[in-house]
Amino acid sequence: MNEYLKNIKYRTLLNSDLIDSIGNSLYDIVFVIYASTVPNKSLAVSLASMATIVPALLSVIIGVWADRASKKVNYMILTRLSQALLFMALTFLIGLNKSFGLFLVLLLINIISDILGNFGNGLSLPLLQHSVAEKDLNSAMGLYTASNTTIQVVFQAIGATLIVGFNYNYPLFGLINAVTFGLAGLIIFAHRQQLQVAESQIKILNNDNTGSNSSLRNSFNLLTRKKRLLIIIILAVCINFLGAAMIPLINVSLLKYKALYFLNYGYTVAGINILFSVGTILGALFVNDFFKKSSIESLLSYCSLSLLLLAIVLIRHTSFWLLAIIILITGYLAGKINPRLSALIMTIVPDTQLASTNGLFQMLVLIGAPIGQVLFLGIANGFSPLYSWILFSILAVVLVIITSFFKVKLKRSISLSVDE
Repeated sequence: MNEYLKNIKYRTLLNSDLIDSIGNSLYDIVFVIYASTVPNKSLAVSLASMATIVPALLSVIIGVWADRASKKVNYMILTRLSQALLFMALTFLIGLNKSFGLFLVLLLINIISDILGNFGNGLSLPLLQHSVAEKDLNSAMGLYTASNTTIQVVFQAIGATLIVGFNYNYPLFGLINAVTFGLAGLIIFAHRQQLQVAESQIKILNNDNTGSNSSLRNSFNLLTRKKRLLIIIILAVCINFLGAAMIPLINVSLLKYKALYFLNYGYTVAGINILFSVGTILGALFVNDFFKKSSIESLLSYCSLSLLLLAIVLIRHTSFWLLAIIILITGYLAGKINPRLSALIMTIVPDTQLASTNGLFQMLVLIGAPIGQVLFLGIANGFSPLYSWILFSILAVVLVIITSFFKVKLKRSISLSVDE
């Protein structure tokens, strides 16, 4: 919080991101509800839930572009304004008669907007790196994560409530998102001079060193140079194979498991997302807790165990409150892991490769996510959500064993180094 109050560059970047998150949080939950009303609603909900994975998989390419951009502040402003224009178009289209074809067009607009958003985030990373002292990165990234997740919690709840109160006026929420993108761009524009000071400190690579292949090769070498970091990437891939399918699979399962409803489908979907977000906030904010001395490997092990418990609850599908507790715990562990990984990347990677390396890291971590989503959602849509959760639980057991093995191996290596 001290960094936010005293550092105008950090405050500007965070404020812009928070304003942007308000519209996204409102729209994301509303779009899933919208998907549940179109023809082929089960497939539509699956696609709406999976939409974020496509931009994430392209993040390494987007990161290279962001690293090569010389006028990062100007591109950040242009990116937000472009997103605003896209959602102005969406505002018009979403008011037309519902059809699955129209839904796919709206989905495409959402994906393009997310790709632009990732490009903007890649541009902001080196600015953030040059705006915050290295010793303050952990706390700064913790506040960044907690603040964004708080916005998601509050405005997902508001979105689920307002969509009913406004009689499912979907164009209104598209317009709200367009306005928030515009405001996010204006915040950057208003403080562009301060941010350009940070931008001037960033070393821009010349054309001989900024080729995509060279950037990717250097980024890959940075990530794999240390054995422990490579192990963390492998474990994170395994976690995301299951974890990325968690919320989409729950969304689809709730179409059939009405015993798990909290009032109605919309409130239940929002509630699940909010609980996960609350857990993430608490995990990021409570630094001095029971997990203070836990390694990232240990946290990944605990997270895999929580996924196993989640699958068991969904197989029985009788208690919303038990499901809520497990979701909260899973979110709490995610809140511990994400800021540590972000700070680690920002500490070891030079500014000229930060966006591309971070993008490559995200792509590697998420490489199993689409496979997991296609597998579990395919089974759920083709057969039954029950079969998906049974397979999910079996694979979660395997994951618990793998992560526990690496956790024990790390402890032994630390013990040997201390003894020596």
